[in-house]
Amino acid sequence: MNPTVFCTDNAIAKIDQIKRTRHGLPWSCDDYERLQLCVEDGLTLEGMCNYLQRPAAGVIAKMRDKYLTYCNGYYYWKNANQSETPTQPETKLENTMTQPLQTLTLIFGNDIKKCSPEDLISVITKCQNELTSLTNIPRNKWTEKRSDELRAAITAAVDELNTRA
Repeated sequence: MNPTVFCTDNAIAKIDQIKRTRHGLPWSCDDYERLQLCVEDGLTLEGMCNYLQRPAAGVIAKMRDKYLTYCNGYYYWKNANQSETPTQPETKLENTMTQPLQTLTLIFGNDIKKCSPEDLISVITKCQNELTSLTNIPRNKWTEKRSDELRAAITAAVDELNTRA
């Protein structure tokens, strides 16, 4: 049996669109007592936010240690009959990852691994020529950034050529 869901990350975002009067203020002893009453009375998250005049994220933060457990975008009520870690929600999510993540090195929009040695040498030449032309322009933030990008491209292309040798 799954524990009872109190709210989801999406619900928090929706509720937090409303600016409340006690947003950002420190929590007083009275606030904590009122939160306890909200929990005992079974108010919804939105009801608690309205009553306490606090944002949902703040209410959840204060409730998390004592009352709630979080798992995969869901906040569950804790109680004595349940373990600290809830089971997965009833909704079965489909695995959408078909391939492991890969890191690509792109130079001028091309995957460096797919470039021929001739293309890599051409890239190095193009970068060196552009670096030379940038030296004729007065130094500024843009030229410095572009120079760094070009040097990085040259280094990546040379490293790729070396791995193939």
